[in-house]
Amino acid sequence: MRLTCFRSWLMVLMVTGLMATVVAAAPPRVVSTSPEHGDKNVDPATPTITITFDQPMSQGGYSIVGGGPTFPEIGRARWVNNRTFALQVRLEPDHDYRLSINSSTYQSFRSQAGEPAVVYPLVFRTTSAGGAASEPARVTYTRGQQAEAIERMREAMRFHYAHFERFEIDWDRRIEAMAPSLVRQESPRRFASIANSFLRRAKDKHLVFRLDDGEVIPTYENPITPNIDTAWIRSSSYRFEQPLPHLTFAMFQGDVPYARIDSFSASDPYAFEPLFSFIGKNVDAEAIILDLRLNGGGSERVAQHLAGCFFDEPAVYATHVFRDNGLPGGFTDPMERVVEPNFGRPRFKGHVAVLTGPVVMSSAEAFVLMMRQAPRATIFGLTTHGSSGNPRAYPLGNGLTLYVPSWKSMTPEGEAFEGVGLEPEVEVKWERPGLLTPDPVIEAALNHFRKLR
Repeated sequence: MRLTCFRSWLMVLMVTGLMATVVAAAPPRVVSTSPEHGDKNVDPATPTITITFDQPMSQGGYSIVGGGPTFPEIGRARWVNNRTFALQVRLEPDHDYRLSINSSTYQSFRSQAGEPAVVYPLVFRTTSAGGAASEPARVTYTRGQQAEAIERMREAMRFHYAHFERFEIDWDRRIEAMAPSLVRQESPRRFASIANSFLRRAKDKHLVFRLDDGEVIPTYENPITPNIDTAWIRSSSYRFEQPLPHLTFAMFQGDVPYARIDSFSASDPYAFEPLFSFIGKNVDAEAIILDLRLNGGGSERVAQHLAGCFFDEPAVYATHVFRDNGLPGGFTDPMERVVEPNFGRPRFKGHVAVLTGPVVMSSAEAFVLMMRQAPRATIFGLTTHGSSGNPRAYPLGNGLTLYVPSWKSMTPEGEAFEGVGLEPEVEVKWERPGLLTPDPVIEAALNHFRKLR
């Protein structure tokens, strides 16, 4: 049964079902960074990246986004003051670096009023060990190479894109219409920019380009305001700690353990050891809160390992079909995905509240599907984003690789949720709380636990 929780201070228009609008505080903006964005002469011995915002910030989290060879090796992070953030880094000489302060998915840099910071790119290049930076050679591509890239892109979208029917878009016609412009482009970045003018119609965050140097170019960006108040969580809990950028732990009144998991990405095999340790320390608690509201996905296998702490026996949590143009109907038969008990980790026997919202997508949505099957778990919050693609790489031969979602992920009953999302069991309507007002989703979970005692 789907429930809806309302707090007395929430203004809800019951006739239309719409929330009354609230005048939001101005989102914070980056006013300076060191190194500066675009600097091509950065000393490789620089030990710290510093970021300064235009207003006081919440110190409950941060999002430095990137990956691959252009993402620096990072160390300890700290707030110098309430406007300036410092991140220890180790840079290589004569190297390009690209990262982002917040992104459309990861938005943990937030003001004290809870507003996410405006996304800010930070791109720079270090000098050689001896001094001035060397400019990377500019690679250009011929019309023949771009024509081949266009054909490879057409084949990927026609034969392999799992959501090709979602908006009834004739991809052949759209690619053909843009081909004269695409074939004239000498650089991969310009090619991607023009291709995005029609690929963005798919509204698919898993459909992306990647340059050969590792930089990702999204085809679709849609900034989302999360339904979370990180400042209240920090101020109203105790034993608050953030052992890693993607993990936050705390305790709430009644000795209820709280774990916020902002990502399931795991390039470091020990990236989730603190989480399993936290569960182990609280394994005898009556209940636990798992907060996914800033989680945009990562590795579904990592999500399975975590979910396995809450299962006593295997359970089917999802089904999927792969795009296969050679089969009748264009898809394989449905296949099941199963979550197994994680016998090598702590087994939590108490009640579980899983908190969700519109930022939650991809492998984080898979975790929600898993926990729907957990015998003592309840899902609270708002409907998830609705995006699960299992993208596969299709090199275009022009300095770009197009990543194309290859499957339709579905519930165990076979219901697709792309663009629709997964509804919580207990819906908690959301508008930005006041400074002294509790986070309503956490309050709903705590009230639920109290009733179970």
